[in-house]
Amino acid sequence: MKKIGLYIILIIVAMGMVMLFKNSITTKKYSHSDIVALINKGTQSMDNVYLEKDNGNGLVHYYFKGNNRKAIAPSTSSVTISLGDGKQYLISKNKKVMFIMKDQNLIKKGIQDDILYIENLNKNDAYKDKFRYEFVYIRDEKIDNKDCIFVKEREYNLETKEYNDVSYNSKNDVPTYWIEKSTGFVIGAALMEAGKDTATPQTMVTNIKLGEVTDDMFNDMLELPSDYKVFEVIDGNPVEIK
Repeated sequence: MKKIGLYIILIIVAMGMVMLFKNSITTKKYSHSDIVALINKGTQSMDNVYLEKDNGNGLVHYYFKGNNRKAIAPSTSSVTISLGDGKQYLISKNKKVMFIMKDQNLIKKGIQDDILYIENLNKNDAYKDKFRYEFVYIRDEKIDNKDCIFVKEREYNLETKEYNDVSYNSKNDVPTYWIEKSTGFVIGAALMEAGKDTATPQTMVTNIKLGEVTDDMFNDMLELPSDYKVFEVIDGNPVEIK
């Protein structure tokens, strides 16, 4: 009986080793370069895209086609449009007013446009000889029924030869992202508590639709009703032009 018990224990241990080995070869570990390539894959697919983003302050609808961009915020009844002409049009339906100002490129493609700023830091003369910034793969996770990789930001101090998590607030919270494995779309973002390795998305990108945005979707608000006032913002001062 003792031998039978020993055999059972050995079989259980062997099965555990097999599963551990299987997981080790089926779970891909993403390097910084792998993560950047995956994000770029998603960005290249978003020349014509509709998406919705919610950062906890209300859902915003986004439309992108070429250089044309539009954001609709139902919670504030506002519409922002950029047509690649160097100007940005901000329409308030509540106040029946439109402001025309210099295009600040404020309408971002979800989180996709923002996430690679650390690559720009690596090229910046003020940082490139002191720090190297990178994404670090934490694990595979599923959010919004999508298979994603969960990653965080980290910096390497070239002088001290030490790695540290990146943080931009007094609580040392770490920027983290969820990137869909099949598409490269960045569909979630959060600030993770320092010293932790789990987080809950605070910003979500959902309802992504490719190839369905048409040119007429950017002109629907520029033909304003007669009771709207129009201002052009010059050197920070609004000047009424209608």
